[in-house]
Amino acid sequence: MKPGVYHYLCTVHQGMRGTVRVLARAHPANPVAVARHGANQLAAVLRELKGLDKQTPPTRRPSLSEPALEAAPRSRRSIQAR
Repeated sequence: MKPGVYHYLCTVHQGMRGTVRVLARAHPANPVAVARHGANQLAAVLRELKGLDKQTPPTRRPSLSEPALEAAPRSRRSIQAR
């Protein structure tokens, strides 16, 4: 695709539309840098999973009347990281 701004309209979901911005590539991707970036991402995910392993589960099951977000809170840091 050529660099630029492209607008689209979803033919499956009525009224759904969006915009895609395609940027020009400054230089070809360096395979070593790409592999290093992937390894760093994997290490971050593994650290997060190990942290979850140390958490204690709730002592009781939430009732159906309780909101789901209160039953399973997530930290702001994990929400912003995604």
